[in-house]
Amino acid sequence: RLQFREANQLPDDSIIILYQGAVTFNRGIENSIKALRFLDRSYYLLILGNGSDDYVKRLKELVYEQNVRENVIFHQAVPHEEELWKYTSLADVGVLCGPNTCLSYYYSLPNKLFEYIQAGLPVISSDFPEFKKIVYGYDIGECCNPDDSEAIAMHISKMCSGKTRLRQYRENVMLAKNDLN
Repeated sequence: RLQFREANQLPDDSIIILYQGAVTFNRGIENSIKALRFLDRSYYLLILGNGSDDYVKRLKELVYEQNVRENVIFHQAVPHEEELWKYTSLADVGVLCGPNTCLSYYYSLPNKLFEYIQAGLPVISSDFPEFKKIVYGYDIGECCNPDDSEAIAMHISKMCSGKTRLRQYRENVMLAKNDLN
């Protein structure tokens, strides 16, 4: 964890928000980037995964347009079995704020939710029914409107606003981890 922060020149007190998975449209990456405008400069978004060159280029252009280039780290996908958990566990918050583009997304429970939980990571997710059941049922994070980047930022800030709150989410994640394995 410390080595990653040092390698990326992140302050010790920084908050790492993680998006992991396919870097493609309809995953909420754009609004996660836009949310950084509403957070102070101690918040960093780590985008861990691969995508088409054109799409990644568009995301990097958005990072510049939003004036958050110092706060976004793009990292290639890593081997799932050997390394993914190491990267997941170095973050402070996992983000899954994909938009409601179809019923499949609205009622989904993607693997990354359970990967975040197994890595001990509190979650900020879309406010969809199945996410709410897990996130609020275990009290492991916050759910918000995935189309509202300011709301995403507000919920991330709420989660991380005090060490006590974030610590409680982490403790709850450890309990959820035992049930959801």
